[in-house]
Amino acid sequence: MPMRSAHSPPSPHCNTPCTRRTPCSPQDFNFRELFVPEGNWLHEAFAVEDRYFGGEKVPISAFTRSTVDGRDYYHYQDQLQALSDALA
Repeated sequence: MPMRSAHSPPSPHCNTPCTRRTPCSPQDFNFRELFVPEGNWLHEAFAVEDRYFGGEKVPISAFTRSTVDGRDYYHYQDQLQALSDALA
């Protein structure tokens, strides 16, 4: 009786076969290919996400001071939008 191989076939998003010694890393897991069927509208959303938010992500933070007149930040949406535009 032939022995079964301990290797699993390479996944479509990973060039290396996964074995007990070299398991696929979590970075190789691509939920888009595995769980979203071809032709689904989500692929259009993924394309938009990749276009505008792809590449290297650099986390930033912006801190604001308390309002001087006691109103909440809802009243300062125009200034918060200007801050967002300046950071983009």
